[in-house]
Amino acid sequence: MPEPSAPSPESDHVPPPAPGPRAPLPVLGALAWLTTGGAAAAMLGGALWPAALEETARLYVLASFAAFLAIVFRFQIGLGLLVAAFFGAATRRRRLAAIAGALALVAVAPDLWLYRPRSAPQVAPGADTLTVLSINLLYSRADASAVAREVAATDPDVIVFQEFSDRDAARLAGVLDAAYPHRVSVPRDDPFGQAVYSRRPFLAPPRLYPPGDGWTEPQIAVDVEVGGRPVRLMNIHLLSPVGPRYITEQRLQAARLSELVRSEIDAGVDLVLAGDFNATPGSHHYRAMEQAGLRESHAAAGRGRGTTWCRAGRLAHLPGIRLDHVFFSPGLVCLDARTGGDTGSDHRPVMARIARPAADPS
Repeated sequence: MPEPSAPSPESDHVPPPAPGPRAPLPVLGALAWLTTGGAAAAMLGGALWPAALEETARLYVLASFAAFLAIVFRFQIGLGLLVAAFFGAATRRRRLAAIAGALALVAVAPDLWLYRPRSAPQVAPGADTLTVLSINLLYSRADASAVAREVAATDPDVIVFQEFSDRDAARLAGVLDAAYPHRVSVPRDDPFGQAVYSRRPFLAPPRLYPPGDGWTEPQIAVDVEVGGRPVRLMNIHLLSPVGPRYITEQRLQAARLSELVRSEIDAGVDLVLAGDFNATPGSHHYRAMEQAGLRESHAAAGRGRGTTWCRAGRLAHLPGIRLDHVFFSPGLVCLDARTGGDTGSDHRPVMARIARPAADPS
Protein backbone atom coordinates (compact mmCIF):
# COMPACT_ATOMS: atom_id res chain seq x y z
CA MET A 1 0.00 0.00 0.00
CA PRO A 2 1.62 3.23 -1.03
CA GLU A 3 2.61 5.60 1.69
CA PRO A 4 0.86 8.94 1.72
CA SER A 5 2.90 11.64 0.14
CA ALA A 6 4.27 14.42 2.31
CA PRO A 7 2.41 17.67 1.99
CA SER A 8 4.06 20.10 -0.30
CA PRO A 9 5.37 23.36 1.15
CA GLU A 10 2.83 25.13 -0.96
CA SER A 11 -0.06 23.38 0.85
CA ASP A 12 1.18 24.73 4.25
CA HIS A 13 1.41 28.32 2.99
CA VAL A 14 -1.33 30.54 4.41
CA PRO A 15 -2.04 33.54 2.17
CA PRO A 16 -1.73 36.91 3.87
CA PRO A 17 -5.00 38.58 4.74
CA ALA A 18 -6.45 40.78 2.06
CA PRO A 19 -5.88 44.45 2.67
CA GLY A 20 -8.85 46.37 4.05
CA PRO A 21 -10.87 48.61 1.81
CA ARG A 22 -9.04 51.76 0.85
CA ALA A 23 -10.68 55.10 0.36
CA PRO A 24 -10.98 55.60 -3.41
CA LEU A 25 -10.37 58.74 -5.47
CA PRO A 26 -7.17 59.99 -3.83
CA VAL A 27 -7.01 63.11 -6.02
CA LEU A 28 -10.54 64.15 -5.09
CA GLY A 29 -9.77 63.38 -1.46
CA ALA A 30 -6.78 65.70 -1.52
CA LEU A 31 -8.88 68.37 -3.23
CA ALA A 32 -11.60 68.01 -0.57
CA TRP A 33 -9.01 68.45 2.20
CA LEU A 34 -7.54 71.45 0.39
CA THR A 35 -11.02 72.98 0.06
CA THR A 36 -11.76 72.37 3.73
CA GLY A 37 -8.47 73.88 4.85
CA GLY A 38 -8.87 76.92 2.59
CA ALA A 39 -12.45 77.45 3.77
CA ALA A 40 -11.38 77.22 7.41
CA ALA A 41 -8.61 79.77 6.84
CA ALA A 42 -10.99 82.13 5.01
CA MET A 43 -13.63 81.92 7.74
CA LEU A 44 -11.10 82.44 10.49
CA GLY A 45 -9.52 85.38 8.67
CA GLY A 46 -12.90 86.97 8.06
CA ALA A 47 -13.85 86.61 11.71
CA LEU A 48 -10.59 87.86 13.22
CA TRP A 49 -9.52 90.60 10.82
CA PRO A 50 -9.70 94.01 12.55
CA ALA A 51 -12.42 96.42 11.45
CA ALA A 52 -10.34 99.55 10.83
CA LEU A 53 -12.48 101.03 8.07
CA GLU A 54 -10.55 104.31 8.09
CA GLU A 55 -7.21 102.64 7.29
CA THR A 56 -6.19 103.35 3.68
CA ALA A 57 -2.82 101.58 3.34
CA ARG A 58 -3.05 99.58 0.12
CA LEU A 59 -1.93 96.18 1.47
CA TYR A 60 -4.18 96.55 4.50
CA VAL A 61 -7.16 97.43 2.31
CA LEU A 62 -6.56 94.45 0.01
CA ALA A 63 -6.26 92.09 2.98
CA SER A 64 -9.43 93.63 4.42
CA PHE A 65 -11.18 93.02 1.13
CA ALA A 66 -10.20 89.35 1.25
CA ALA A 67 -11.71 89.15 4.74
CA PHE A 68 -14.77 91.01 3.46
CA LEU A 69 -15.28 88.45 0.67
CA ALA A 70 -14.98 85.59 3.15
CA ILE A 71 -17.82 87.13 5.18
CA VAL A 72 -19.95 88.08 2.17
CA PHE A 73 -19.81 84.57 0.72
CA ARG A 74 -19.83 82.68 4.03
CA PHE A 75 -23.03 80.82 3.15
CA GLN A 76 -21.63 79.74 -0.23
CA ILE A 77 -18.44 78.61 1.51
CA GLY A 78 -20.66 76.55 3.81
CA LEU A 79 -22.31 74.87 0.84
CA GLY A 80 -18.89 73.97 -0.54
CA LEU A 81 -17.97 72.49 2.84
CA LEU A 82 -21.15 70.43 2.82
CA VAL A 83 -20.08 68.92 -0.50
CA ALA A 84 -16.71 68.05 1.03
CA ALA A 85 -18.43 66.54 4.07
CA PHE A 86 -20.73 64.37 1.94
CA PHE A 87 -17.77 63.28 -0.16
CA GLY A 88 -15.89 62.32 3.02
CA ALA A 89 -18.84 60.33 4.32
CA ALA A 90 -19.37 58.55 0.99
CA THR A 91 -15.70 57.56 0.68
CA ARG A 92 -15.19 56.53 4.34
CA ARG A 93 -13.02 59.55 5.14
CA ARG A 94 -14.55 60.02 8.56
CA ARG A 95 -12.20 62.75 9.72
CA LEU A 96 -12.81 64.81 6.59
CA ALA A 97 -16.57 64.34 6.94
CA ALA A 98 -16.55 65.44 10.59
CA ILE A 99 -14.33 68.50 10.14
CA ALA A 100 -15.96 69.73 6.92
CA GLY A 101 -19.43 69.10 8.37
CA ALA A 102 -18.69 71.05 11.54
CA LEU A 103 -17.26 73.98 9.58
CA ALA A 104 -20.25 73.92 7.23
CA LEU A 105 -22.60 74.19 10.20
CA VAL A 106 -20.69 77.18 11.53
CA ALA A 107 -20.84 78.84 8.11
CA VAL A 108 -24.57 78.43 7.47
CA ALA A 109 -25.81 78.79 11.06
CA PRO A 110 -26.31 82.61 10.91
CA ASP A 111 -28.58 82.20 7.87
CA LEU A 112 -30.48 79.28 9.39
CA TRP A 113 -31.03 81.35 12.55
CA LEU A 114 -33.13 83.76 10.47
CA TYR A 115 -35.81 81.07 10.09
CA ARG A 116 -36.60 81.06 13.81
CA PRO A 117 -40.01 82.34 14.93
CA ARG A 118 -40.00 85.82 16.46
CA SER A 119 -42.65 87.74 18.36
CA ALA A 120 -43.80 91.09 17.01
CA PRO A 121 -42.91 94.18 19.05
CA GLN A 122 -45.69 95.91 20.95
CA VAL A 123 -47.13 99.09 19.47
CA ALA A 124 -50.12 101.14 20.52
CA PRO A 125 -53.48 100.17 18.94
CA GLY A 126 -53.91 102.06 15.70
CA ALA A 127 -50.30 103.25 15.80
CA ASP A 128 -48.99 105.20 12.83
CA THR A 129 -46.61 103.07 10.74
CA LEU A 130 -44.12 104.03 8.05
CA THR A 131 -43.69 101.56 5.19
CA VAL A 132 -40.42 102.07 3.33
CA LEU A 133 -39.59 100.45 0.00
CA SER A 134 -36.05 100.51 -1.41
CA ILE A 135 -35.46 99.73 -5.10
CA ASN A 136 -32.19 99.66 -7.01
CA LEU A 137 -33.08 100.42 -10.65
CA LEU A 138 -29.86 99.06 -12.20
CA TYR A 139 -29.27 102.36 -13.92
CA SER A 140 -32.43 102.44 -16.07
CA ARG A 141 -32.54 98.69 -16.70
CA ALA A 142 -35.39 97.93 -14.29
CA ASP A 143 -38.80 97.52 -15.88
CA ALA A 144 -41.16 100.38 -15.01
CA SER A 145 -44.25 98.17 -15.08
CA ALA A 146 -42.59 95.65 -12.74
CA VAL A 147 -41.63 98.52 -10.42
CA ALA A 148 -45.26 99.69 -10.49
CA ARG A 149 -46.46 96.19 -9.58
CA GLU A 150 -44.03 96.06 -6.68
CA VAL A 151 -45.23 99.44 -5.43
CA ALA A 152 -48.86 98.33 -5.70
CA ALA A 153 -48.15 95.10 -3.81
CA THR A 154 -46.19 96.85 -1.06
CA ASP A 155 -48.20 100.11 -0.80
CA PRO A 156 -45.26 102.04 0.70
CA ASP A 157 -45.41 105.48 2.25
CA VAL A 158 -41.93 106.31 0.97
CA ILE A 159 -39.91 104.84 -1.89
CA VAL A 160 -36.15 105.30 -2.12
CA PHE A 161 -34.52 104.64 -5.49
CA GLN A 162 -30.85 104.00 -6.14
CA GLU A 163 -29.15 104.15 -9.57
CA PHE A 164 -31.72 106.74 -10.64
CA SER A 165 -31.32 108.56 -13.97
CA ASP A 166 -33.26 111.10 -16.03
CA ARG A 167 -34.56 108.19 -18.07
CA ASP A 168 -35.94 106.57 -14.90
CA ALA A 169 -37.61 109.84 -13.93
CA ALA A 170 -39.35 109.98 -17.33
CA ARG A 171 -40.42 106.33 -17.27
CA LEU A 172 -41.85 106.54 -13.74
CA ALA A 173 -43.49 109.94 -14.16
CA GLY A 174 -46.87 108.64 -15.26
CA VAL A 175 -46.72 105.68 -12.87
CA LEU A 176 -45.93 107.22 -9.49
CA ASP A 177 -46.27 110.99 -9.66
CA ALA A 178 -49.94 111.18 -8.70
CA ALA A 179 -49.63 108.85 -5.70
CA TYR A 180 -46.31 110.28 -4.49
CA PRO A 181 -46.47 114.05 -4.83
CA HIS A 182 -43.52 114.79 -2.55
CA ARG A 183 -40.33 114.02 -4.43
CA VAL A 184 -36.67 114.87 -4.48
CA SER A 185 -34.09 113.48 -6.87
CA VAL A 186 -30.50 113.74 -7.99
CA PRO A 187 -30.53 111.92 -11.34
CA ARG A 188 -27.11 111.13 -12.75
CA ASP A 189 -25.64 109.62 -15.88
CA ASP A 190 -23.71 107.11 -13.76
CA PRO A 191 -24.95 104.44 -11.29
CA PHE A 192 -25.09 106.85 -8.33
CA GLY A 193 -28.24 108.88 -8.93
CA GLN A 194 -30.98 108.79 -6.29
CA ALA A 195 -34.60 109.75 -5.73
CA VAL A 196 -37.10 109.73 -2.87
CA TYR A 197 -40.86 109.55 -3.60
CA SER A 198 -43.16 110.15 -0.63
CA ARG A 199 -46.84 110.34 0.20
CA ARG A 200 -45.97 112.23 3.34
CA PRO A 201 -44.84 115.84 3.11
CA PHE A 202 -41.25 116.65 3.94
CA LEU A 203 -40.95 118.51 7.24
CA ALA A 204 -37.80 120.32 6.15
CA PRO A 205 -35.87 120.88 2.92
CA PRO A 206 -34.31 117.58 1.84
CA ARG A 207 -30.57 117.13 2.36
CA LEU A 208 -28.94 115.81 -0.81
CA TYR A 209 -25.48 115.01 0.58
CA PRO A 210 -24.43 114.16 4.14
CA PRO A 211 -22.68 116.93 6.06
CA GLY A 212 -18.90 116.96 6.04
CA ASP A 213 -16.26 116.41 3.41
CA GLY A 214 -15.72 113.38 1.23
CA TRP A 215 -19.22 112.78 -0.15
CA THR A 216 -19.31 112.92 -3.94
CA GLU A 217 -22.34 110.63 -4.33
CA PRO A 218 -25.79 111.72 -3.06
CA GLN A 219 -27.26 110.09 0.04
CA ILE A 220 -30.59 111.91 0.19
CA ALA A 221 -32.15 112.53 3.62
CA VAL A 222 -35.74 113.65 4.18
CA ASP A 223 -37.73 114.23 7.37
CA VAL A 224 -41.28 112.88 7.57
CA GLU A 225 -43.73 112.60 10.42
CA VAL A 226 -44.37 109.25 12.10
CA GLY A 227 -46.60 109.08 15.14
CA GLY A 228 -46.62 112.84 15.56
CA ARG A 229 -42.82 113.19 15.58
CA PRO A 230 -40.18 113.51 12.86
CA VAL A 231 -38.19 110.61 11.49
CA ARG A 232 -35.18 111.22 9.25
CA LEU A 233 -35.10 108.79 6.34
CA MET A 234 -31.81 108.41 4.49
CA ASN A 235 -31.45 106.85 1.04
CA ILE A 236 -28.11 105.00 1.10
CA HIS A 237 -26.00 103.72 -1.78
CA LEU A 238 -22.44 102.87 -0.83
CA LEU A 239 -19.95 102.21 -3.60
CA SER A 240 -19.63 98.73 -5.00
CA PRO A 241 -16.20 97.24 -4.15
CA VAL A 242 -15.13 96.61 -7.75
CA GLY A 243 -11.54 97.85 -7.60
CA PRO A 244 -8.91 99.10 -5.14
CA ARG A 245 -10.10 102.73 -5.29
CA TYR A 246 -13.76 101.85 -4.83
CA ILE A 247 -12.93 99.34 -2.08
CA THR A 248 -11.08 102.03 -0.14
CA GLU A 249 -13.78 104.64 -0.71
CA GLN A 250 -16.57 102.24 0.25
CA ARG A 251 -14.84 101.54 3.56
CA LEU A 252 -14.42 105.26 4.21
CA GLN A 253 -18.07 105.87 3.31
CA ALA A 254 -19.19 103.25 5.85
CA ALA A 255 -16.95 104.79 8.51
CA ARG A 256 -18.24 108.32 7.83
CA LEU A 257 -21.82 107.13 7.73
CA SER A 258 -21.51 105.33 11.06
CA GLU A 259 -20.10 108.48 12.67
CA LEU A 260 -22.97 110.55 11.25
CA VAL A 261 -25.51 108.03 12.54
CA ARG A 262 -23.93 108.05 15.99
CA SER A 263 -23.96 111.83 16.19
CA GLU A 264 -27.60 112.09 15.05
CA ILE A 265 -28.76 109.41 17.46
CA ASP A 266 -26.89 111.22 20.26
CA ALA A 267 -28.76 114.38 19.22
CA GLY A 268 -32.10 112.59 19.64
CA VAL A 269 -32.89 112.11 15.93
CA ASP A 270 -34.95 109.06 14.97
CA LEU A 271 -33.38 107.49 11.88
CA VAL A 272 -34.26 105.05 9.13
CA LEU A 273 -31.52 104.17 6.63
CA ALA A 274 -32.65 102.27 3.55
CA GLY A 275 -30.85 101.29 0.37
CA ASP A 276 -28.03 99.39 -1.25
CA PHE A 277 -25.16 99.11 1.25
CA ASN A 278 -23.15 96.69 -0.92
CA ALA A 279 -22.33 94.78 2.27
CA THR A 280 -23.80 91.72 3.94
CA PRO A 281 -24.59 90.91 7.58
CA GLY A 282 -21.41 90.21 9.50
CA SER A 283 -19.25 92.47 7.36
CA HIS A 284 -17.37 95.33 9.00
CA HIS A 285 -19.52 97.81 7.08
CA TYR A 286 -22.73 96.27 8.42
CA ARG A 287 -21.36 95.96 11.93
CA ALA A 288 -20.35 99.63 11.87
CA MET A 289 -24.04 100.49 11.48
CA GLU A 290 -24.95 98.24 14.40
CA GLN A 291 -22.19 99.67 16.57
CA ALA A 292 -23.49 103.16 15.80
CA GLY A 293 -26.81 102.14 17.37
CA LEU A 294 -28.91 100.85 14.47
CA ARG A 295 -30.85 97.61 14.06
CA GLU A 296 -31.57 95.96 10.72
CA SER A 297 -35.16 95.25 9.71
CA HIS A 298 -34.72 91.78 8.22
CA ALA A 299 -32.76 90.58 11.24
CA ALA A 300 -35.51 92.00 13.46
CA ALA A 301 -38.66 90.97 11.63
CA GLY A 302 -37.83 89.15 8.38
CA ARG A 303 -37.78 85.43 7.71
CA GLY A 304 -35.27 83.34 5.85
CA ARG A 305 -32.15 84.51 4.11
CA GLY A 306 -33.85 87.45 2.37
CA THR A 307 -31.28 87.62 -0.41
CA THR A 308 -31.37 90.61 -2.75
CA TRP A 309 -28.46 90.09 -5.19
CA CYS A 310 -27.80 88.84 -7.84
CA ARG A 311 -31.04 88.69 -9.81
CA ALA A 312 -29.61 89.10 -13.33
CA GLY A 313 -27.57 86.90 -15.64
CA ARG A 314 -26.17 83.51 -14.79
CA LEU A 315 -25.52 84.48 -11.18
CA ALA A 316 -29.29 84.63 -10.65
CA HIS A 317 -29.33 80.81 -10.54
CA LEU A 318 -26.88 80.64 -7.62
CA PRO A 319 -27.60 81.21 -3.91
CA GLY A 320 -27.71 84.98 -3.45
CA ILE A 321 -26.53 87.42 -0.82
CA ARG A 322 -28.26 90.27 1.04
CA LEU A 323 -26.79 93.64 0.09
CA ASP A 324 -29.90 95.81 0.55
CA HIS A 325 -31.08 96.74 4.03
CA VAL A 326 -33.37 98.95 6.08
CA PHE A 327 -31.80 100.02 9.37
CA PHE A 328 -33.65 101.83 12.16
CA SER A 329 -32.55 103.61 15.31
CA PRO A 330 -33.53 103.14 18.97
CA GLY A 331 -36.97 104.55 19.64
CA LEU A 332 -38.34 102.76 16.58
CA VAL A 333 -39.37 99.15 15.97
CA CYS A 334 -39.84 97.03 12.86
CA LEU A 335 -43.16 95.23 12.49
CA ASP A 336 -42.51 93.55 9.15
CA ALA A 337 -39.65 93.13 6.69
CA ARG A 338 -39.76 91.43 3.32
CA THR A 339 -37.85 91.03 0.09
CA GLY A 340 -39.78 91.94 -3.06
CA GLY A 341 -40.00 90.34 -6.46
CA ASP A 342 -37.90 90.78 -9.54
CA THR A 343 -38.14 94.17 -11.24
CA GLY A 344 -35.60 93.63 -14.01
CA SER A 345 -32.79 94.92 -11.80
CA ASP A 346 -29.95 92.83 -10.43
CA HIS A 347 -31.27 93.67 -6.94
CA ARG A 348 -34.55 92.66 -5.35
CA PRO A 349 -36.41 95.46 -3.55
CA VAL A 350 -36.61 95.44 0.24
CA MET A 351 -39.54 96.62 2.36
CA ALA A 352 -39.82 97.42 6.06
CA ARG A 353 -42.74 98.66 8.16
CA ILE A 354 -41.53 100.90 10.95
CA ALA A 355 -43.42 102.24 13.98
CA ARG A 356 -42.89 103.66 17.41
CA PRO A 357 -43.08 101.16 20.27
CA ALA A 358 -45.95 101.22 22.74
CA ALA A 359 -45.29 103.42 25.76
CA ASP A 360 -44.02 101.55 28.80
CA PRO A 361 -46.90 101.54 31.29
CA SER A 362 -44.43 101.71 34.17
